[in-house]
Amino acid sequence: VDVYHPQIYSDKKSLIHIFENLYSNALKYSHTQIHIELKQENEQFILTVEDDGNGIKKDQKETIFELFEQTEQTILNREKEGTGIGLYIVKLLCEHFKYSITVEDSNLGGALFIIQGKIQ
Repeated sequence: VDVYHPQIYSDKKSLIHIFENLYSNALKYSHTQIHIELKQENEQFILTVEDDGNGIKKDQKETIFELFEQTEQTILNREKEGTGIGLYIVKLLCEHFKYSITVEDSNLGGALFIIQGKIQ
């Protein structure tokens, strides 16, 4: 088996932090399925994390990356625990390393987070 090891521009701690935040969100909001993929296309790596949860409303897809933002409106009616800083930190780390991060609707029914960055 021929295995290729692309060099991703990051430090280990930051890359782990990005992955752990996306994975823990997927675990928190999924019903039964999570799909994680890391692939290379040309000179880019693409990391996707998706789940089969309820998804993110269209008008909330940009605001979820803001500090203290959560998808439910108030602490009184939230179903899931959280501080609202995880995706904000992920966004800051992605900006620092010049990665792009987007969120879309998943084919599984929930959210699909996509991170793309240059391979060294």
